[in-house]
Amino acid sequence: MANLLSSLSDAPFIVTGGYFINPKFRNKRLPPDEWQVYQKMEIRVHNARLATRFPSLTYEGFELAHSPIRVDFGDEEQVKTRFYKHCSDLVRAVTGCETAWAAQHEFRDRVAGARGGLRKYARGLHTDVCPYIEDTLSEPNAKHFAIYNLWWNIDRKQPVSSWPLILCVAPTVDENDIVYSEALRRTDPRTRLIDTRLVHNCGQLFYYYPQLTADEAIIFRQYDTREENANERAIFHCAIKDPTSPENAPLRQSIEVRVVATFAEHDSDRARRKKRFEANIPQQRPDGSISDWRHEKMVDWDYRDW
Repeated sequence: MANLLSSLSDAPFIVTGGYFINPKFRNKRLPPDEWQVYQKMEIRVHNARLATRFPSLTYEGFELAHSPIRVDFGDEEQVKTRFYKHCSDLVRAVTGCETAWAAQHEFRDRVAGARGGLRKYARGLHTDVCPYIEDTLSEPNAKHFAIYNLWWNIDRKQPVSSWPLILCVAPTVDENDIVYSEALRRTDPRTRLIDTRLVHNCGQLFYYYPQLTADEAIIFRQYDTREENANERAIFHCAIKDPTSPENAPLRQSIEVRVVATFAEHDSDRARRKKRFEANIPQQRPDGSISDWRHEKMVDWDYRDW
């Protein structure tokens, strides 16, 4: 199925390098911040703007929205009020969810400055969380919930011309290529979590949106309890070096906002699926030791009272 889907992409593409987990680390729990587990692979990344059928949040797991707003991103209060509300409203409009709220944001521009956030571009294919997120973000009435990432260009003067975001089409990911990794977030205090990384597979299909403007947002799944299969719950993504970028292209300036959404459906089977997903997360590290690392509540998130 994955190879068939990959061959059906008719959009033009660029060829670039992506960082994937070495296949020898399958079924192992990776320790945090160890780049030697990666290998660089050549991949095709298709232009989603020129696809015959535009990617959708429902099938591919991501889509592009035209949603203009004027915000002073240097003003933290504006970001956490007007911009957060705009992002939450957009998720409600796109998904039809019951409730939505922006829980956290990060800036990325690779340059130290006044704005907060991780700032660096993430180069390895990853998703931000794993099923352990349900231990800290648990809807009490057995309703489904999802986390969405809204990714924006914050430079109103020019579109993104370097280090664009690429996204992997969810149905083209083989569950056997998902690797779980410990991660230490750069918060104060530092918080631990477990996210997922990806082993390369020739059937994987990648898209990007070149020249993203400040009036556009890429929306993609970070976690969705409605999905039965691990590969459908979150979208693998990263930044890549675009070989068509001008040599003097300005550094990409972006913000990503995590929005939590709840849905009206009740599902008494959700706990069973959560248990099954968590049971598939390896405990053994490559050196043979057993990890006791657990996903902690993220100190910079707004968890609210469900």
